[in-house]
Amino acid sequence: MAIKILSGALLPESITGSTTLHFGEHRVTGDAEGAGMTTIGGSGIFLQPPAVHLAVTSFRTRTWWGWVGWFRSLWRPPRESRLPEGEDWLGYRGFSLEKEALSERSVHINWASDWASRIEAIAYKVEGEERPEGFDAAEGDILFAYEGRPMVKLVYTETHLQAAAEDLAEYLNRLTGIDYEILPERPEGPAVIITTPEGAGLEPEVLGEEGFIIRSHPNESNPTFNDLFLAGASELATHFAVTRLLECLGCGWYFPGTLGEVVPPERATLFVRPPCPRTGEVFQPSFRIRGVRELKYDEEMRRWGRRNYQNVVRFGSDGPIPGEYVINRRAHSWGQILRNGDGCEVYHTGEDGKSYLCVTNEDTVTAFVSGIRNLAASPREVDAIVMMPEDSYRSCPCADCESLKDYDGPENRLNSALILQLTNRVAGQIADSHPGLTLIMAAYASYQAPPADPALTPRDNVKVLFAQSSEHNHALTHTDTEDCIFTGINRRVYADYTAWLDRLGDGQRMLLYEYYHQNRWLGLPWSMVHSIKEDLAQFQEDGLAGLWSQFTDNYGTNGLAYYVAARLLWDMEAEPDDLIRDYCYGLFGPTAGEHLYDYYTAMEDAATASGLELPGGGLNNPYWEAMCLFTPGLLDTLEEHLHQASITRGLSSEQYLRVQGMQHTLAYTRALLDWMWEIHDAVVDEATGTMIPPLWEEHSPSAPTHWRELKASSSHRARAICLLETGSPWIHRHGQEGEDINQLLDVPGKAWKAMRPPLCTPRWRGDRDPVPAPESGDLALVVHGYNFFPVHEDGSPVEGIDYQLSLYTPGGDGIFQISLADQERFDRPTADELTFVSTFVLAGIALEAAGPGPWEVKIENTRGAIPARAHQARLYGLWLAPAGSLPAPEHWALFLEREIEDLRSASIAFNELRGSGGLSGGWGGGFGVELVSSVS
Repeated sequence: MAIKILSGALLPESITGSTTLHFGEHRVTGDAEGAGMTTIGGSGIFLQPPAVHLAVTSFRTRTWWGWVGWFRSLWRPPRESRLPEGEDWLGYRGFSLEKEALSERSVHINWASDWASRIEAIAYKVEGEERPEGFDAAEGDILFAYEGRPMVKLVYTETHLQAAAEDLAEYLNRLTGIDYEILPERPEGPAVIITTPEGAGLEPEVLGEEGFIIRSHPNESNPTFNDLFLAGASELATHFAVTRLLECLGCGWYFPGTLGEVVPPERATLFVRPPCPRTGEVFQPSFRIRGVRELKYDEEMRRWGRRNYQNVVRFGSDGPIPGEYVINRRAHSWGQILRNGDGCEVYHTGEDGKSYLCVTNEDTVTAFVSGIRNLAASPREVDAIVMMPEDSYRSCPCADCESLKDYDGPENRLNSALILQLTNRVAGQIADSHPGLTLIMAAYASYQAPPADPALTPRDNVKVLFAQSSEHNHALTHTDTEDCIFTGINRRVYADYTAWLDRLGDGQRMLLYEYYHQNRWLGLPWSMVHSIKEDLAQFQEDGLAGLWSQFTDNYGTNGLAYYVAARLLWDMEAEPDDLIRDYCYGLFGPTAGEHLYDYYTAMEDAATASGLELPGGGLNNPYWEAMCLFTPGLLDTLEEHLHQASITRGLSSEQYLRVQGMQHTLAYTRALLDWMWEIHDAVVDEATGTMIPPLWEEHSPSAPTHWRELKASSSHRARAICLLETGSPWIHRHGQEGEDINQLLDVPGKAWKAMRPPLCTPRWRGDRDPVPAPESGDLALVVHGYNFFPVHEDGSPVEGIDYQLSLYTPGGDGIFQISLADQERFDRPTADELTFVSTFVLAGIALEAAGPGPWEVKIENTRGAIPARAHQARLYGLWLAPAGSLPAPEHWALFLEREIEDLRSASIAFNELRGSGGLSGGWGGGFGVELVSSVS
C-alpha cells in the first residue's frame, strides 16, 4: 500500500486566524507559517480524505495577575490535546481549534483564543493512502482498482444489460485479478453503471439507432470519486460502449481467436481517463450496416466482429441481440430459400438435358414467397432476406425466361431484368404480411448492371447488394489521368455502380459486397488499405447503407485489411496510417510494431509504384502481376523488417508467435513465387521459342512425363505445400482461395493460364510515347482475345457466330470494316480445350483513310447460342502499327505473350484491356453489341 505522511507545525501569527494546509505540494497558506514541514511518501495527493491529526503542543496563558501566569508556564508543561476522530473542534481554557473543508487535496483550519491565551504552535500529522500518479477525479478519471482492492462496483439497470456488465467484469478481472461485484441496483460509493440513455440522463434520440456514450459524473455519496455511465441506443450499442472502455484500458481485438486478442498484464492499480469530457461524447457509426467478417456459426468470428463494431449476423447464429442486423445468408441464397418453402418450384429441362429453375413461372414465385415467410417466422426477427442465385446459376432457356434476357447489351446486363422482375414479384407479395422485412437483390456477374429499361426499378422494400469485383490497387473512383493510369477494370465497375445509384435514387437502398479476402491472390500478402479508405469515403458520400465482405482465416495475408475496413465502417474519420500503427503496435508492441509498420508500408509503396492492376474479384487472376510485384528485392526488404521485429528485446511469447506467423506467411510467399517462376521457365524453350509440351496434355498417355517429374522434384512446390498446410491462421488452403492454390500447385493447365504474361500493364502510357504515324503506307491492326469462336464439348465449332470489326474516327467516319470469321487467325487452346486464345492481324488499312487519329474500334457480334460451359469472349488488346514494321512470328499467340514489348515498340497506337472488353453474354449463352474501346 502506498502511504503518504505529512508532518510539521503551524505557527499562528495572531490569536484568531485560519490557514490551509495543502497536501500535494506540502505548504501552508493563511494566518500562519509552517515550521519543520516533512513529507514521507510520494508527492501526489491522497486517495481519499486522510485521517488528519492535530495537536496543540505549546500555548501561553495570560491571567489578570499577568506575569504570575507567565512564570507559571515556565515550569508547567504545555497541554497537548488531540482532535477526537469524527469531531471538528477542540477546546481548552479559552482557545479553540476547528477544521473544515477536508478533502484529499487540503484541509482548512481555524483557531481562536481569548485575551488570556495564545496558541504558539499547532503540531500536525496527516496520514493516508496516496492517490496513483496521474489519477485526477476532476478530469473524469475512474479508479477501478487500487493496490489490489476493487474501487468500484459494476451495476446494470436493466435485465437485458446484465450480459454487458458480465463482459466488462470478465476483462476487469483479467486486468486486475479482482472479482468485481455486479449489482442490479446503485450502491453507495463509486460505480460503473451500464444503463439506458434515460439512465444516463439523455433523451433516447440523442444516441440515434446505434450510438453510445461514455460519461463520468461525481459520485453522490463521495464526490472525491467519479461514477462512469455506459449507455447505448440498443443492447448491441451497449456492448460497443464496453468495448470502447476496454480499448481505453489497453485491450485490443485485431483478428479472431486468442492470438489476435491483446489484454495488458495484470495490474494492482488500474484507472482510466475516459475518451470524453465529463459532459460525454456520443459515438455513432459512419455506416448503418457493417459486416467485415465471416457470417458462419463461429463464436470467435462473432466476438471479433462485435469488438470491432460490426453488426451483421447470419440468421440462426446463437444469441443474436437487439441492434444486430440479421440476414439469412451473405450471398447465393436461392437454394436455401426454396428449401424452406412449402411449394414446389418449377424446373425446365433444356435441350442439353439439364434442369433450369424457371423464374417466370408463378409457382416458382409462390415457392420463394413461402420460403421467405418461413425464414422470417423465427423467434428472432430477421431484418433482411438476401435473394441471390447460386454462383453456378444457369438461366432458364424457356421462351418466357429468354424474352427477359438482354442479348443486345453488355454481358453483365444479360440477366438483370430477369433477376429484378422475379425479386419485385416476390417483394410485392411479402410487403403486406412482413412490412418491416427487406429483400436484398444482388448486382453480380451477368446481372451486375441495371436493366436497360429505365422504368424497371426495385420496389421500395428491395435493396441492391452491389458486388465490387474490381482491382484494389486503385480506388474504384479512379479514372485515367496523368497520375493514375489503368486500363479500365474499375472504370467499368464504377459505371455500373453509379448506374444503380441513379436508378435507386437513394444510397440507403444500396449495399456493397466486398472482396477484402483477395481470393485470387493465392494466399499472398496484400496491404492496400489506403484504397479502402478512398472507396469507403466515396460510398459514405453517396449515402450507402453499408457493406459486408468475404472473410477467411488468412491473417498474415489480409488481417490488416479486415481490421482497417471494419474500423473505417464505424469511424470514417480514422486515418489509415493511424490504424496500421494501432494494428502493428497492438499485436507486436511499439518497437517490433514499428518494423511491422515498415513491412506493410514497403509492400503498399511497391504496389503503388508498380502501376500494376491487382484485381481481387472475378475479372481475372493476377498471378503474373503478383510475380512482377514480389521481386527478390522486395521480398528481401520484407524479410529484413520481420527479422528486425523478431530480434526485438522484450517481446512477450504471444508477440513472438505473431512475428513467427508473419515470417511463415512470407516464407510461403517466396516458396510459391519460386514455384511459379519454375513453371514459367519450363513453359517455353528459350532456344526454339516453342512450348514443351502443351501443359493441357499433361495427363494424356502420349505426353512426355517431365511435367510430372517437375512437380515431383520441385523443392519450391514441396515447401509451399508444407508451409501452407502448417500455416493456420496466417494462411489457409480451404474455400475459394484454397481451390485456386490447389489448382496452381497441382494442375499444370491452371499453372500455364496463370503464367501467361498480362496484356494490361499500363506502364507504356507513362514511360514512352507511341511511335509517330508514318507519312504514307498501309496500317495493320492486331486484335488479340479469346473465345471469339467457341466449340461444343465434342470439339465441333459453334455455328452462326460472326464478328464485324470496324475502325472509325470518333466522329463516326468509317475507315475499315471486316468480318473476323473470314480472316486468318492464330489459335491456341486453353486448359479446357473448349476455348481458344486467338490473334488476328488485319492488314491493308490505308493511312490516308485513317487520318491522324484518335481511332475507335467497334466489334459487333451476331446473336448465337454457345455451350453452357464455354467461357465468355474477351478482348485483351488492340495494336495499330505500320504494316511493314510488324514482325512475323510463326505463332502469334506465343509471340504476344513473350515479345509484347516488340509489338508495343512497333505500334503507333495501342490499348490493352485485360478482359474488360466483355463482348459476349457467356453467363447465359448469347451475344450482344458493344463499343469496345478506343486506340489513341
